Amino acid sequence: MKTLQSLGWSTLLLATSAAAQDTVKCLDKPINSTFNHQGNTYLVVDDESIKNQAQLDKLEQGQIRFCTSHVTKMDGLFKGREHFNADISDWDTSKVEFMGGMFSGAEAFNQPIGNWDTSKVRDSWFHSGMAAMFKGATNFNQPIGNWDTSKVSNMEEMFAGAASFNQPIGNWDTYE
Repeated sequence: MKTLQSLGWSTLLLATSAAAQDTVKCLDKPINSTFNHQGNTYLVVDDESIKNQAQLDKLEQGQIRFCTSHVTKMDGLFKGREHFNADISDWDTSKVEFMGGMFSGAEAFNQPIGNWDTSKVRDSWFHSGMAAMFKGATNFNQPIGNWDTSKVSNMEEMFAGAASFNQPIGNWDTYE
């Protein structure tokens, strides 16, 4: 089920299906613009602006949230951010192709991201789909067994050092 909510001059689409529950989408909003939704301030980011260290600091401190509808690359995004544990469960990952090393070394991270749409995540010559995604994310233990991994062939060290992870992923479609 999808719900449309009007926010002034723009419309925010909230998908409330099992695959993307409470996902905040903002395709009709310009990059680097902000909007408020349910008491939170969202910054609209793309592949470049999502890497801005000052904005990542604000995200980590809970001062702002990201709307990620324009993002295709999240690989290495929180790499080495040991204390990162922000709620990013409402991220729109429907266009994301690369997530390799995304939480590598993010020791504190343990947020529910099982509703993310990973159907476009894949490997390329220069980017990894999901390799080392949770490497060293020692506290991560959330259900992600419903992720679509059918286009990912490189999952090397995806959970290396993720000592707490103990969730079923046996239903994943492993590409090769």
